[in-house]
Amino acid sequence: MVAGEQADFGFGADEGVQVARVPVKRRENEPTWLGSTKTEAREYKTTVKNLHDFPVKMTVIDQVPFSENTAISVEVLPTTTPPSEKIVADKRGVMAWSFDLAAGESKELRLAYRMKWPADREIVLQTIPLPR
Repeated sequence: MVAGEQADFGFGADEGVQVARVPVKRRENEPTWLGSTKTEAREYKTTVKNLHDFPVKMTVIDQVPFSENTAISVEVLPTTTPPSEKIVADKRGVMAWSFDLAAGESKELRLAYRMKWPADREIVLQTIPLPR
């Protein structure tokens, strides 16, 4: 390593920080005889709590699906907490929220999105590795 070069080091889990991510809503709409589109909406709540007696800087990274096919659309819904970064490490769908948490403080983040696709197609969701 050269002087002045930046590096990231992992020191394992911090027992002084609690993180909980829970699904809040999941709504699916099957197409009707008039419609030929399926939709699915999902919403998640992430709660971060600082159990330390000193402030900490936090970054939460999460993702929404994205599609290579123009017939399939994904939109982030307005109930989503605005992210600090809309694209992380040049990965589509990956967002980050950075903030300071005072001692004993907690913060709630919401992530909600809706997918739409033609009823005659099946979709498969795959996860990509998140940046560290």
